[in-house]
Amino acid sequence: MAALLANIGFAVDTGIIGVTVIARAGEPDGQTLFSLGFNRVDFHFATVNLFTDGTIDDAKFDADPAQLLAAFDVDSARVEFDADGWFAPTEDPELAESLRELRTPLGEDARELPDSLKSLLRADRVCDLDIADSASLTIRDIHQIAQENADSPVTAVVELGGALTTLTQELSVSMSIRQPLYCEREALRLLVFEAAGDAATRYRTVPGAIAAVRSELARFDMKLGQLDDALRELQELQRISPTSVQGGIAEAMAYSMAGDTARTVESIRQALMLAVVPDEVAFLYCLLGQMFTMAGEIETAIDCYYVASTVGVQTEYTSVARQAMEALLAQIGAARDGQDGQGEGSFTATVDAQPTAPSREHALGSLEAAGIPIAPRSR
Repeated sequence: MAALLANIGFAVDTGIIGVTVIARAGEPDGQTLFSLGFNRVDFHFATVNLFTDGTIDDAKFDADPAQLLAAFDVDSARVEFDADGWFAPTEDPELAESLRELRTPLGEDARELPDSLKSLLRADRVCDLDIADSASLTIRDIHQIAQENADSPVTAVVELGGALTTLTQELSVSMSIRQPLYCEREALRLLVFEAAGDAATRYRTVPGAIAAVRSELARFDMKLGQLDDALRELQELQRISPTSVQGGIAEAMAYSMAGDTARTVESIRQALMLAVVPDEVAFLYCLLGQMFTMAGEIETAIDCYYVASTVGVQTEYTSVARQAMEALLAQIGAARDGQDGQGEGSFTATVDAQPTAPSREHALGSLEAAGIPIAPRSR
């Protein structure tokens, strides 16, 4: 990734003779993990060759960053490795103040976007892509209100309603003609083309605290048995955060608690259309597996759990999904074994082996045939 970013930097202009790449943990202002300084000549005559001749694909580099670093020809490197061979936090590189002054924060960058990006991102200027907000209350503040009133749902609803009033009053009236938009992550700002509207639609940033209030209000409404109120809050949450699956997940959970399996499944289907984050994808397929299990559609449930356990990376739900799938397979096996001794009615003679997990290809095909989206979608 560092080499790719360096390549992009050198491609900007032939006058650029050096590129420093800084890697930080999780967020742009997170802990620095490493920095690499490349110069133009050595990069093109040494580092690039690692990619063009296939050397970079050697398995020895897969789990050994130190060995990969040694193969790179860099002018400077600030990188340390812990006992497991992973990155240990380090200090920022020394950058010239003149270079730092050239960086314009995203929210202040008034450059106009090219037409191709204007329609894709539904924005006119670079600063329109900034998802940061300056509200007086933060997401953490809202969660604290909910925690402090966890045992008193009525009080919680009143306190959260007051917070929502404060936050709403802070919104700029001049921005009201734009569509509201809250994005959990910067990357999700890219998904607005999936939201209602068209290439002419433009957005105003909604504070994360407002989304948090809607979510918490729905949760307390559910505690109070007010399903309709909870669903109204969740529908509003989905309206202001059309690139997020969290509202859809909460809606599915609400319908599930109300015993409405059909609407639960439909909410999950809609969320899967947007789901990109591996943990969210896995969770949605697990929830879907649970719904199909309750409906007695065991084979479809097995397919859901199998896909959830093979999202592509180890997620929080990998082992849960695998255990649920194995339990259902064992249930089928036990049912078949129970057919033994029933004489001519038994079909165990045609089924010699215990049922096994489907292949991923089979599971995906079965889910598609059932009208269930395969997430994350290639689009």
